[in-house]
Amino acid sequence: MSRYNNQRTMDNVSSQFEEQFENRDVEKIEHYRFQKLSYPTSKQDAELTHFRHAWKAQDKFYQLAAKYYNDSTLWWIIAQYNQRPTEQHCKEGEIIKIPFPLGRVLQIME
Repeated sequence: MSRYNNQRTMDNVSSQFEEQFENRDVEKIEHYRFQKLSYPTSKQDAELTHFRHAWKAQDKFYQLAAKYYNDSTLWWIIAQYNQRPTEQHCKEGEIIKIPFPLGRVLQIME
């Protein structure tokens, strides 16, 4: 399940991107609108269980999602839940929480 399901797109025609438009031979660029991220409240977080993973230098969010959720496309849940936008924001040895049950996590975070 993609976090972009049912997301509206917009056409960017801003003059500041004229060079990119020319390079791509297009008149506009379509992209997703900004999405406000949701995080669990303390009460919601108490409803969840967590697997605790010690971050290793070679770890990737998509690999953790594949391992714990059997779906690498759910990498964004782990990243968003831990408020780490990319793997570069994680430090070796840091504890990353993988929240369960997945259905409830999706209700809270989507």
